[in-house]
Amino acid sequence: MSDLGVCFFLFDRIPDENHKQVISEIGNFDSIEVFYFIDFKNNEPSKSDEILKEINEIESLFSGNRHPHIIKREKNFGLKKNIMEGISEASSKCRRVVVLEDDIKLPEGFLKKLIDEIIPGYEKINKAMNGLINHISLWSFKREDKIDFYLSNHAHCWGWVVQSEYWFKFINELHDRYLTSLSWNDYKVLTSGYNNHSAALQLLRNVLKRKVSWAIYWSVFTIKNGYKCLTPTFPCVYNAGMDSGENYSDRGRRYRYDDYQLSDVEIKFKKKRLGFYIEELEDYDLSISGMISKGTISKVICLTSFFILKIIQIKLKYSSS
Repeated sequence: MSDLGVCFFLFDRIPDENHKQVISEIGNFDSIEVFYFIDFKNNEPSKSDEILKEINEIESLFSGNRHPHIIKREKNFGLKKNIMEGISEASSKCRRVVVLEDDIKLPEGFLKKLIDEIIPGYEKINKAMNGLINHISLWSFKREDKIDFYLSNHAHCWGWVVQSEYWFKFINELHDRYLTSLSWNDYKVLTSGYNNHSAALQLLRNVLKRKVSWAIYWSVFTIKNGYKCLTPTFPCVYNAGMDSGENYSDRGRRYRYDDYQLSDVEIKFKKKRLGFYIEELEDYDLSISGMISKGTISKVICLTSFFILKIIQIKLKYSSS
């Protein structure tokens, strides 16, 4: 089994020069396995052929006899199924999997940082916490802080790292009523104290099977099991396709990467009680997250969504009895 795999999930978008640069950096590391999972719209199967042709040309960027694993779906899977089955396949071959969107930008030297500092740092902290950190997030809202990584209840899905044992526990734990079985206390954590109505509405959309997101399942799994996410205080990766295709660099934003030292957060964990450290930064999460709108409207949406969720849970219970 390989130690590290990198997954790309492609849909309706042909790999561009930015992606080739990412692959060029990955190609310098013989130990990294690369996986492509290609999905397509029901009425546009030819688009996946175009994507496949481009990926075959990209193979030349790999050193030696290495070749990426290319899995082209024979029919439309949809984002949720493509990602979940793709991560499962990669996790069966690799101990850890890095999940990236195809339009992600990586700072220069990112993979070396990941292998030499971030993953070893995660392992040390996770051991100290008895295995309660189930993944590493690689993206975060830009912040200016004295630390670089902290523990959070919340995950960002524009780049993250998961170990295979946590992923397969997640897959084995899923069931048809997984989301509706969320408790009041866990729902409060998911919605950041009833302030994050975005999470509340996405949970409801999934239950009602409208605009289904795979990521909300992972978020619920993390919270239900009392896990934490090792989260950076700056974006290790950038989503170049965010904001309708606007490029972050065009808007004067920076990677804030050169000043990164994971040793800072390790020192913090040695000096402070873990519970206090996490609790201290929970309010910090609320203050900077653009997805959170603190106020009466958010609370009303969150609370209303929860009661709708419980009504659906009761209906499902009686319909099966």
